[in-house]
Amino acid sequence: MCEGSEEYLDKVTAYFNKIAEEYDKKQIDEILSCDELYYYVRDRIEWYYIEKYLPKKGIVLDVAGGTGRLTIPIALRGLKVVLIDISEGMLKVAREKVKEHGLEDKVIIKEAIFIR
Repeated sequence: MCEGSEEYLDKVTAYFNKIAEEYDKKQIDEILSCDELYYYVRDRIEWYYIEKYLPKKGIVLDVAGGTGRLTIPIALRGLKVVLIDISEGMLKVAREKVKEHGLEDKVIIKEAIFIR
């Protein structure tokens, strides 16, 4: 790793652990004009590009998968997904969402480990 990268990695991990519970909540911001339409368009554009590359069957790797925002819909399509993230807080939320959707047989969740 580069000099100082361990400290940066620790800061990033701490940041995402801190915001994990709120991460999926849609933030309505009048100044930035982030509203329901923004999230709808964002999701549609993402899926336009993601769907065309999903295999008909097999395993998908979701690196930096966070709370499973993309993992869940991919698994609901019948694919197996391996979700990896550095934040245990984000992974905790992802585990709850996987269980909530009954996708335990489709999703494997792992914490990213960096060799320091």
